[in-house]
Amino acid sequence: MIQGKNTDEMLAARNQVEELAAQLNIRQFPRIVAFADVVSRYVEARLGKKVSWLEIHAVAILVMFGGSLTMGTLGERMLRSSHSMTRLIDNLEKKGLVRRYRTSEDRRTINVKLTTRGLAFMKQHLDEIDSTEEKLMSSLNKKEIETLMRLIRKIRWNLVGPPG
Repeated sequence: MIQGKNTDEMLAARNQVEELAAQLNIRQFPRIVAFADVVSRYVEARLGKKVSWLEIHAVAILVMFGGSLTMGTLGERMLRSSHSMTRLIDNLEKKGLVRRYRTSEDRRTINVKLTTRGLAFMKQHLDEIDSTEEKLMSSLNKKEIETLMRLIRKIRWNLVGPPG
């Protein structure tokens, strides 16, 4: 009798799993998250231990926004907590890629400024970024890439707002 009960429970659990799988299968968000994770892991594997993708991303954002942002704004653009931003900026500062300073207007605000070494760092890694991007996008034609970039930009702007 106990075995029959276990079989019934297993069937019920299997039915629940199949029902939930069907519900997940029609949702896009799990696929987007999984895709982002695969891309992130691929980029990390290509870059190896030479440099952190987050470091490149932070420096790239600073470049795109004129070389200087508040730590809060940089964190918002990267969707990172203030704690993780502090660690990231600590590492970038140790490498001489950025400089942190407070403004005279509001001593509570911390600005992050790109150094000449940071600019050289970004220039140095452009080839790696290009070859990684080329490999990632190699299965898409030009029109598909443009569509993908437009859609990514639209989703990102919805999350963090347009640049500027």
